Amino acid sequence: MKKITVANYKQDKFYEKVVRAMAAVLERQEYVSPIDVMLQLQRLTPKQIEDWRFARIAYLERVTVGGLGTVNRILRLMGFHAHDLNLIPSQTVYRKWGKGKKRITLRFSKSGEPKLEAAWSRHYTCPKRRRELKTLKESSSGAKRKDSI
Repeated sequence: MKKITVANYKQDKFYEKVVRAMAAVLERQEYVSPIDVMLQLQRLTPKQIEDWRFARIAYLERVTVGGLGTVNRILRLMGFHAHDLNLIPSQTVYRKWGKGKKRITLRFSKSGEPKLEAAWSRHYTCPKRRRELKTLKESSSGAKRKDSI
C-alpha cells in the first residue's frame, strides 16, 4: 500500500496492531499518545524514553524500531483511528527532565520537520473515559473514607 488515505487506511497491515495498542492504552488511562502506542507495539522501551526525556538521546526517532516510513505510517493510522473513536486531539510539549536547563524542548525527529514533530506530540483524549476514571476514583476514595470512620 502506497499512501494511507481515509479510503484505504483500514486495509493497512499495521492497522489492527495500532487499534489493539490504542485500546490497551485507553484501558489504563484517559488519553493515548504516540509514545504510549510505540511502547505497546514494542518499538520503544521505557529505558529509551527515559534516556530521551533526560536528553541523553538527541531525538526519539534514532532509537525507534522500524524505518521512518513505518513510524510515520503508525502515526498516521493513529490519527485516523482516533478520529473514528471521536477522541479529541491536543498538542503536548515535551521538555527535558533532570538538572540543568529545564526549558529545553525535546525533539522527536532528526529533521525537526514541524508536521512530524506535531504528529509525535499529539495526544488524543477520550472524554467518556475521563468521566469513567473520575467516577471510579471518587467511588474508591469514598469507600476509603467510610472504612476509616
